[in-house]
Amino acid sequence: MKENLLQFIGLQLDDIHFKEEYFQGLFINPFVEEFKTMELKYEVDREFVTVINKEFDFNTIINFLSSDEYKKCNINIHLRSDLFFLQFTKLGDNDYKDERDYDKKYSNTSIDLYFDKRALNEDKFEELFNYYKPLFLELTVPIRYDLRTLINDETTNGIYTNEIMFRHLNDFPFTGISICWKMILGELKFDEDYTFEKISQTPALYNSPLLKQVDGRDYNLIELHTYKDFYNYESDESMKSLRETYSYLREAMLELEKKDMIPPLEERFQL
Repeated sequence: MKENLLQFIGLQLDDIHFKEEYFQGLFINPFVEEFKTMELKYEVDREFVTVINKEFDFNTIINFLSSDEYKKCNINIHLRSDLFFLQFTKLGDNDYKDERDYDKKYSNTSIDLYFDKRALNEDKFEELFNYYKPLFLELTVPIRYDLRTLINDETTNGIYTNEIMFRHLNDFPFTGISICWKMILGELKFDEDYTFEKISQTPALYNSPLLKQVDGRDYNLIELHTYKDFYNYESDESMKSLRETYSYLREAMLELEKKDMIPPLEERFQL
């Protein structure tokens, strides 16, 4: 059975709290069937402890998120229905801070939405991606957003153990960027390997630079659509498109490395 994943990750300034409407958009929307159960957790001594495990109730989630008791904790929310599983994670502990977060003022924030082929028609995937896109971009520093069909033992009937094996068996160029149908990459994701000028020239079915203001400064992102048919990534057309995109990314990375054109960390985007 095909299984798909929509995920995003970014940094949220601890002093800027999401409004209730933000979480309503994350958890209750036209694309995801109503969740049946929820499990709310927080971290204690390196282990997540379950606080509540019961039927889905949005108000309970909001009370949990706004509780002074858990505000500064690492938290994990699991929501399940028959065809969807959503995980929301906020990691604010100093051990999880980004290496550029010198003042320790941001929390790593992410969602992972898993769903199988029965959950949503393929013609709705574009709308699904565009629905969650502004929620991703609302993060103080959006880092990565993507939608993909998973490549593993179960989803390929044992042909590929994982994406690495897919790349290996198809003599596919290796990069630090996962194979996705659509993605948005922010500077904190790509600037270790690429300049924005270089990555903005990536050949793809769709390539669009995006810009966000972070603390009054320009923060660059790039949106890429890498191949046409979501499930049919092994077709001749899809493989040609993917090879063109990822071969460029590999060659660009090696070229920039060879020419020593990637600035040191302290000269790249700073939080």
